[in-house]
Formats: sequence, C-alpha cells, structure tokens
Amino acid sequence: MKLLEYHDIEWTGNYTEVGSINSIRILLLDFNCELRLREEGRRNLLAIDLEENVLWVANPPSIGYNYGVYKDPELIGTQISVWYGGSVYVIIDPVTGRILDEKFIK
Repeated sequence: MKLLEYHDIEWTGNYTEVGSINSIRILLLDFNCELRLREEGRRNLLAIDLEENVLWVANPPSIGYNYGVYKDPELIGTQISVWYGGSVYVIIDPVTGRILDEKFIK
C-alpha cells in the first residue's frame, strides 16, 4: 500500500517526518481528532520506504486509553520514543513498528 492509499477518516493528509533509519522514513500523521470519539485507538505513526510504500503502522499500546493518538515522537538511536494519549510512554522498533515497551505514567 502506498502512503496516499492509507485511509483513515481523521487523517488530514498532512504529516511530520520524525526521522529515518536504514532508508525507512518514520512519519507522524496529522489527525483531526475532533471529528468523532473512537473506541479503537488511532494509528497515526507509520513508516514508509523511499518509494512511499507503507512498511508498518504502529498499533496503539495495550494500556491506557484507546482513543488517544501518538504524539511527540523522537527517533533516539535505534528506537522511537513516543507518547500515546498523553499518559502512556511507548518505545517502538523503527524497523518493524513493534511495541518494545509501554508504561503508564500519571
């Protein structure tokens, strides 16, 4: 799937590039979260290759509130550190998109 084929009703079409590692570009999609309350988590952190093929889309963490979004991501070494919903701190593998660690922080 190409980046422009990624469909979520809340995606504005804009994104911020977090960084890149091994030709993998990490993107944070801008979502309009005022459209509706969702029971499932929003999937707004993803990776693409140089041809803009989507390699992975990060799932929401298993703890905290499901209706949040990923925000304030940083590519630190070989990991992505990012907040989800304002209270869950998540570490993600930038190559696979797999959650390596998650902590609920008040």
